[in-house]
Amino acid sequence: MYTLVIVDDEPNILEGIKRLLDWKSLGFGRIETARSSMEVMSHILDWRPDICLMDVCIGNDKGYEVINCLNNLGVHSNYVMMSGYDEFSYACEAIRCGALDYLLKPVEKKKLLEVVKKIIVERLHGTLPEEDEKKNCDPVLNMDYGAMSPLIHKIVMMVRVEYGGHISLKSIAVKYKKNWNYPGQILIKETGIKF
Repeated sequence: MYTLVIVDDEPNILEGIKRLLDWKSLGFGRIETARSSMEVMSHILDWRPDICLMDVCIGNDKGYEVINCLNNLGVHSNYVMMSGYDEFSYACEAIRCGALDYLLKPVEKKKLLEVVKKIIVERLHGTLPEEDEKKNCDPVLNMDYGAMSPLIHKIVMMVRVEYGGHISLKSIAVKYKKNWNYPGQILIKETGIKF
């Protein structure tokens, strides 16, 4: 199990990031937070984070200075800098200190997930739970089977079984004793795709 440390002087940001992703499904068994550079420095040896999300401005301190200090102490992690400022100089300093990425606040779920997955695979040499997600997802519609109505789910399964054979909306409608236009209308409504 991985350890995540989130460093930000704003409590709502700390809580928001803790709830932004399903960290447990990504393999994180421990999530620690810190609101000051002193708090990070005093606990970092106990925490030994695999990933550390660091705010660029922690009170009067700079996140990249904290990372430099930790690196000099031999405490290495996969650092990701977060900032509410789209400042090129901050991004440059983040790169110089070894941060792997620079995310703007408010942190977008999709971007954070991409960064975390990349670190897990490339730096921590771990695996991702995507295999399980894909099992319950139709590859053509890119839709979770659980999100489909029962009729659409049945249509998708019929098409999968009879693919390459003779299947039409009429044959589906006859099988379910519906007007032949009905399955096509429902399919378009729910998926945006014509039969």
